[in-house]
Formats: sequence, structure tokens, C-alpha cells
Amino acid sequence: SGLSAQRIGSALSLATFGGLIGSLVPVILQARLGHAWPVLVAAFVMLGSLYLLHVSDSQLIYALGTGGFCFGWYMLYPYQLSA
Repeated sequence: SGLSAQRIGSALSLATFGGLIGSLVPVILQARLGHAWPVLVAAFVMLGSLYLLHVSDSQLIYALGTGGFCFGWYMLYPYQLSA
């Protein structure tokens, strides 16, 4: 990504807030939408985030990519465990 270790560390620490918000989504949705839709949404969020990480040339894009990936992962994980 061409960023310094300090900037990457800052982006990763901020990404935990994306994970926190993502982990609240299953609590709010519960089983209202079933399992398929939240899993698909989380998968597409993670794919988009991986693309952002691939093309990141600034700290903002890198932070959005890591935050989005954490959001998607922590949103997906409870649905994986309950399947």
C-alpha cells in the first residue's frame, strides 16, 4: 500500500470501530431477513473492501477498506455460527 507502519497501524485500530458496528447488525436484525440476505450483504461488503485495499493509495482509502472488511466479517460471523 505504500503507507508507513504507523499509518497502517492507525487505520487498523480505527477499523475495529467498523467491526463494532458490524457486530451490532445481527443483534438489530436478528432473524427478520433470514440468513441468506445478511450473508450476501456481508460478502459483498468484504469484496468491495478488498478491492479498496487493493487500489488504496491514501490512508483514507486504506482505512475505509480495513473498516469495511471488519464490518463485513463481524456481521457475517454470527450468521456463520448459527447456520
